[in-house]
Amino acid sequence: MKHKPSLLFMICAGVAALLIVGSSVLVFLSFQKLKKTSKQLKNAERALVGYYQDAPFASKANVIQEKRNDYQLTGWYSNLVAQASEGQLDLTEKRPSRFMDLLYRAQRRLLTNHLDRVTVPAKFAFGFDRYFGEGSQLPSPEQVPRLTQQLVIINRLCRMLYAEGAESISSVGRDRFEGGSNSTADRRSRRRAGAVDPDVGLIKPGMLFAKLTFTLEFVATERVVMGLLNRISRDELFIVPTRLSMRKTGNDVKLYELPTDDEGKPVASLGEAGTAVVAPEKERSRLERIVCGLPIETPMQVQLTLSVYKFGKGPDA
Repeated sequence: MKHKPSLLFMICAGVAALLIVGSSVLVFLSFQKLKKTSKQLKNAERALVGYYQDAPFASKANVIQEKRNDYQLTGWYSNLVAQASEGQLDLTEKRPSRFMDLLYRAQRRLLTNHLDRVTVPAKFAFGFDRYFGEGSQLPSPEQVPRLTQQLVIINRLCRMLYAEGAESISSVGRDRFEGGSNSTADRRSRRRAGAVDPDVGLIKPGMLFAKLTFTLEFVATERVVMGLLNRISRDELFIVPTRLSMRKTGNDVKLYELPTDDEGKPVASLGEAGTAVVAPEKERSRLERIVCGLPIETPMQVQLTLSVYKFGKGPDA
């Protein structure tokens, strides 16, 4: 008599079979993954061997050549900075009283020199109005060197205008850095608004140069403007004109007046085909007969903006 297997035995046998099948599958997948990883490892080893065989590191000759290039470029840079900074104003005076004395004397000389040829407004301050008003305050000592630089530059520019023969000077503008806070938020807001910037003209660490901007408004002829630009280009300071605006103050063509008789009527005769021919004028000179051009040029209202650069001694200056 045969005994039927119990239900519990059948369940345990089924679970064991499933476990065996699952383990086999996991072993198979693990071997597949191992094979793939082994292949990746061999490829990486071959790439590494290839890198070493390619000798990617610089040769001794290349290292020597790069050092020579670095030395040559450093020399070029030093020479460029030395030429650009030649003649620049390196002023160290920090006494406010000394600056005020220089300012008053410079204003007095500029107002009294060449007044027979160049017209300037009475009590003209040449861009330093805040130091001539009632209750004006002395600048701080750290601002004195830049103020002195601006004073020397404005004095030089005005003397150029005097020497070239400008008719008048109406305005002199400069960068304002006095009276502003030095916080980051305030500096950003001032740059957006175009107001006072306390850092203008300062060469900070990591900067190669700084600049001071000036604006001149004057009345002069084209010859004077060209002469002024030539003087600026020859000056020992590194001055760059950035904007030039010119507008005529009058008619550029001189109206020709016909000769008249005693009654004020034009003197003329009829030529061929009935055309009117003006009688020759023996009394008029060649200059008097010119109706346009440089000899009778009308002066222009000129606005000139300049940037004066100052260079440091190196990238870390």
